[in-house]
Amino acid sequence: MKIKQTESPQLLFWPGSLNGRGFTELLEAASSGGYGHMAVSPLMVDQLLSSGRSAADLLAEADSHHVQFSHLDGVSSWAPLWYQADPFPWIKERFDFSSEKCLDMAEALGMTSILAAGAFDKGALSLDELIQAFGEFCDAAAKRNLRVELEFVPFWGIPDLTFAWKIVQGANRPNGGILVDTWHLHKGTTNLEADLELLASIPSGIIQNVQVADARLAKQADTLYGEGRFRLFPGSGELAIDRILRIIAATGELKWIGTEIFGDAIDQLTSAEAGKQSSASLRSIISGLDQ
Repeated sequence: MKIKQTESPQLLFWPGSLNGRGFTELLEAASSGGYGHMAVSPLMVDQLLSSGRSAADLLAEADSHHVQFSHLDGVSSWAPLWYQADPFPWIKERFDFSSEKCLDMAEALGMTSILAAGAFDKGALSLDELIQAFGEFCDAAAKRNLRVELEFVPFWGIPDLTFAWKIVQGANRPNGGILVDTWHLHKGTTNLEADLELLASIPSGIIQNVQVADARLAKQADTLYGEGRFRLFPGSGELAIDRILRIIAATGELKWIGTEIFGDAIDQLTSAEAGKQSSASLRSIISGLDQ
């Protein structure tokens, strides 16, 4: 497969990898790993602003670490249902922000993109409802020069690439796209080869952002949700990360790449160590695309 990518994607630090650590620790991780950009959750932004700090304060602290905010990580209020009927308390806390408030946050922090998630139950909303809602959210985001990237998550309401593509394709907005998480794609599929064929068929520019995590192929937990605790750094497991990235890079539009690791692989590391190890694994993967 010919790689059309002429420029290396920018490294993007995702805060979910260090869930539970504070704002300064996240900046330390990003800075230590040489990340120029970082995503932040609406919950963290809200907590920081509620503590009396301003958006200018947050931007100044990020700048002192040579980091820019680029993505708002995790908005579910674009959909008619924000979360599951009986959500975990932490899920409700994380996603309990209106779409307008999330757009305000992203604009105030100079971000370029918003990650849209479907945290509702599978089957709770129809495809037509989701197409309409996603299109309307993209329109609202476009007024603030923001891109919207839809993430599919196997145990939520948008479980796979096929369904995510139906929504994005149906909405047909120029600022609407898909974020691919390699773990979600690989662990959530019933037919990897079919999903990779679909991935290769999606038009250039739709997929510009990839979250990378590795894992063992054998089950590590009783549930897919539980499996998430066994994510590994890229290159440490058995997932088809290289194939996935090569397919996306072949479009020439892979602009962002970052890890999202949960569990023992990263929890035992200091913030600085986590940032360094994650960026090293990413740089190794990226360099391999040229070979």
